[in-house]
Amino acid sequence: MTNITYSVNNIPIRLTDERWTHIVENHDDIAGYYFDVLETIANPTWIFE
Repeated sequence: MTNITYSVNNIPIRLTDERWTHIVENHDDIAGYYFDVLETIANPTWIFE
């Protein structure tokens, strides 16, 4: 499965199964939060510049 969301700068961000697997290999505490991660990319609480 591949999902695409857009950053606050309207940049498309593609999150494939392969990339998600790579992420959770080192951050297993977020393994159940796939859609929350996509939502956070689209609507972050904070933006650091």
